[in-house]
Amino acid sequence: MRSDVLGFRGQAIEIPDVRVLNTVDRQGLNIDTAHKHPHTHGQFAAGRPDGICFHDTVTASTKAGFYALLGRKDDAGVDMLLGSGLLVAQDGTLYQIVPDLALVTWHASGWSTHKIGCDVVSLVDPKLAPASPLVRAKTSWSERQGYLDYTEAQKATLRAFVPILCRAIGAPFDCPRDPSGAPATRGYGKGPVKGLVPGKFKGCIGHAQVSKVRWDGNCALETLFGSDG
Repeated sequence: MRSDVLGFRGQAIEIPDVRVLNTVDRQGLNIDTAHKHPHTHGQFAAGRPDGICFHDTVTASTKAGFYALLGRKDDAGVDMLLGSGLLVAQDGTLYQIVPDLALVTWHASGWSTHKIGCDVVSLVDPKLAPASPLVRAKTSWSERQGYLDYTEAQKATLRAFVPILCRAIGAPFDCPRDPSGAPATRGYGKGPVKGLVPGKFKGCIGHAQVSKVRWDGNCALETLFGSDG
């Protein structure tokens, strides 16, 4: 396998105009070797996920986001064995952090066995926004002015690779939508988008759309399908 492509079931997926590093590259990140416990959990049903679930790392660097993901423990101090398939660095580099995107990682409860996890390295958090110079206007999922934004390099990478990967895995390049046709984003604590069921909705989702207590993933959906797209 080349080190500059995404790998899925033996297929090399090229992403033009994006720097891609997979686990073969010596500069890459590999969740199977970076931690003492395994953070992959078998393969997707029939080896094929039905879409992508986006997250934000709430860290200032790629390595911090990578190790924060692997280091999560539950209230009893037990390793949660979390992981993700992809990581988008602030300079736009796309890391594949599992050996094969057909491998399941745990990142969004029951949705994990259906969606590839994709973490975007960013301090995208309404609670942190006042401390950062990187801000955006008030959004539909945050009433606070100054919600942090992705870098332009990250937005370009998302727009480049997500349609290609969706096509490669056989998933629709789309997201849940509200009655007006806009992406159905959700704010912290507002609950999942009504009617979304793991294994039924195929395409792209944000963590905020499927969790009662999450907000992450909305910037990715807006970049791909909303006013930023």
